[in-house]
Amino acid sequence: MNSNCSVLVAYSSSSTLKLSLSYNLLLSCIALPLFLWASIKLWTGVYTKGFHRNFRMIIQMHLFGLMLHCIGRIVLHTLDLINYIFLQPCDMIPNIYR
Repeated sequence: MNSNCSVLVAYSSSSTLKLSLSYNLLLSCIALPLFLWASIKLWTGVYTKGFHRNFRMIIQMHLFGLMLHCIGRIVLHTLDLINYIFLQPCDMIPNIYR
């Protein structure tokens, strides 16, 4: 067993890591529809019609960035959990996005 394999065995058997990834995945899955709803309400809502168009565009860009961030987290954390739960630790390829 080489040093990379022993490190990956420690990572894949860590319940704290799996719990942390699951928690982040859950929060990202909850946040994505909320950001989408806020984006729709920003342009169609009665209370936001008083905002200047440029201000709404700035808020929209922030919401778009948050949605993009959540999509990335959902994909990466799902792949990590699948790797840690179903693959053999020595067969895992280190993720280049880490």
